[in-house]
Amino acid sequence: MHLRKRRRLPGGFDIATLAARSEGYVGAEIEQTIVDAMYVGFHQDREFTTDDILAALARQVPLSVSQRETIGALRAWMREGRAQSASFDEAVEAERQFVVPLEPLGP
Repeated sequence: MHLRKRRRLPGGFDIATLAARSEGYVGAEIEQTIVDAMYVGFHQDREFTTDDILAALARQVPLSVSQRETIGALRAWMREGRAQSASFDEAVEAERQFVVPLEPLGP
């Protein structure tokens, strides 16, 4: 998505490797690695590559790592039923596990 946004064809990049190496990154972090890779490539008067993106990923610490404890506490708070996940799949799972169905009214 972020490659296409910058008018680059994904087929020119090793998407499988990029996807595997960006696990745990949020969309904004992935977008920033693309921007960083572009700056590196263009500064060297060339098109940026998969290796440039991988190097940018290696320089960045995702929030899932730097804020692990905070994210864990928020997930625990959600599991206690005090919040609802913004992710549909997580919301459905949370509802299935933690929401008590209402009893039918009347006879």
